[in-house]
Amino acid sequence: MGYYVHLHVAFACDENEGVAKLAQHHLDLLGPDAPIEVHWFLGDLANRSGKNRGPKGGLSLWGIVGNYTNGEEFCEVLRSFWNDLLREVPGGPFDFEHVLVFEEREQSGCATAFEIIYDEDRDIIEIKRHENLPFSWHQM
Repeated sequence: MGYYVHLHVAFACDENEGVAKLAQHHLDLLGPDAPIEVHWFLGDLANRSGKNRGPKGGLSLWGIVGNYTNGEEFCEVLRSFWNDLLREVPGGPFDFEHVLVFEEREQSGCATAFEIIYDEDRDIIEIKRHENLPFSWHQM
């Protein structure tokens, strides 16, 4: 029996090589107890190359429909990755940009967003949770 959860990750990324190198570094540091979705996410990023085109810049997009996936745990386990990513990896997001992680649990009828921000004043990564967003993918 399954419990479906949509998980989507988006952040600014013009060129993949710098992000891929960072993702591989963090993948190498992961322990076997890290959620499988974290392994899949970093593994996918680590294998990317080339440019992400767009008139004002590119995006890195990743997503899955997981089974009992926990978006909050996903974001927390990746905290050190977000910290490094948001410190201006070549081709990746600038330090003032945000990473967005969307989660929609089966039959919830709405999405939750995790907004990952580098707070320069406090020199920390902040993960803000925004619940009951007015849209969903209608995961059944």
